[in-house]
Amino acid sequence: MRILVLNTGNKSELALGYCTLYGDMSGGIGALGDVSKLEVYKLAEYVNKKAGREIMPENVFKKKPSPELKEDQYDPFDFSIVSPLVDEIVENRRSMQELIEMGYPKEVVEDIYRRIRRAEYKRWQAPPCIKITRKAFGIGWKMPIVNKYSG
Repeated sequence: MRILVLNTGNKSELALGYCTLYGDMSGGIGALGDVSKLEVYKLAEYVNKKAGREIMPENVFKKKPSPELKEDQYDPFDFSIVSPLVDEIVENRRSMQELIEMGYPKEVVEDIYRRIRRAEYKRWQAPPCIKITRKAFGIGWKMPIVNKYSG
């Protein structure tokens, strides 16, 4: 039998380090690793529409996101804001100043930059992902882990 365990983490979660080493980060390849959380939801909706029936349960992308580690625990991020912000930082290499000038709140920009920096050690241990954007994590994105890399 030939099988490969697929990792289900997405680019937004991986960027922020919102994943667990040896837990949900396990797998041989990250099928969604270069797809933002919002794009994952759009893909699920597309699959259902294309099939003409519910293949992907709507509850998966309609319910409040949760790490499902304990009851009534929910993701601490508003991915409708964070996902596009991650894309601007990672894919478009926008500086903090540029993002603030684009209208993102300074505190949010600083927090997301900090989270991306701090999560680099996790990304070094993540499975390779299928590259679909200009800038995927992996070979094309390796930042120092211990020298206070500041973006």
